Amino acid sequence: MRFSLSLVAVVVLSFSSLVSAAVFDQPSTTSNTNRISGTTPSGLTWEAVASGTALPIRSTNTAANGAAGAVAYYNVVTGQLQIDPKGWDLSLFNFTYTTGTVNVQPGGSGPLLYASGTSPVSATVSGATGVANQLTLPAGTWGGGTTVSKTRVGAAVSLIATPTLATSYDPGNGAANGSSPYSTNPIGTPCVPGWFNEPWSFPYAGDAAGSAIGLIDSGSLAVVGANTQNWKVFGVTGNANANILGFGNYAHVFQYTINGTQGNQVGAVIPVGVPEPSTIMLAGIGVAAAGSFDYRRRQKRAKGQAA
Repeated sequence: MRFSLSLVAVVVLSFSSLVSAAVFDQPSTTSNTNRISGTTPSGLTWEAVASGTALPIRSTNTAANGAAGAVAYYNVVTGQLQIDPKGWDLSLFNFTYTTGTVNVQPGGSGPLLYASGTSPVSATVSGATGVANQLTLPAGTWGGGTTVSKTRVGAAVSLIATPTLATSYDPGNGAANGSSPYSTNPIGTPCVPGWFNEPWSFPYAGDAAGSAIGLIDSGSLAVVGANTQNWKVFGVTGNANANILGFGNYAHVFQYTINGTQGNQVGAVIPVGVPEPSTIMLAGIGVAAAGSFDYRRRQKRAKGQAA
């Protein structure tokens, strides 16, 4: 996996028009903004992990057990954190970043820009419309257990099995319409509007909408990018996904739960990045050269016809 952390400024400038808002940007092996590459210590390719099948649903609910699970992506260059529920009706998610081996406490030091113990919870919830209204969480009403601090961002949609998130919103302001891009989860069950079931991008440092509330302190970008194994899960035991990636138990992962599916789930935090500018420029030169060649060929043809 080759992403140049020393070229952050160049990358941000080059792609500012592409990431002017915290809209989910689907990572892929060919993306120029969120590229997937490389392998895990256990030998899995990150591309395979991104399918959700490497860290599947683990549950006594046999219908869901073994199905592709939710995944998250962390851009090691820009600091963008994204989550893709794969159409599952998420009722809770939890991301924790720490170098320690015990669960973090609100008020501790960490790389996230969010103020420790942000209150009220509504101060962290996006409005349904307008890029300027993008905040930490998707639009809607969130239940208890929401934590926004320097080391953790986590939230519960509902504690009474009732979906409460906004179902109509501008791109980048919500994640719960139950139809786009997912209308069903991997086992074909329809997504329920109001649960967290569509992809979401957290605002991040350098992002136009999140410049003041971005996820990662710009001074910590290189540190977090080089130590993505510090995204950890605590308080979960016996999950078969604990060390499939090979970083150690419950490392390089996040926690989530699904409405109607028993058990705490563990999903991968997949590192993505931006190809080095030289690679992109070479591709652009190739396109320009092809255009120039085509132009010269048409010019010669035109002269021949004129003669």
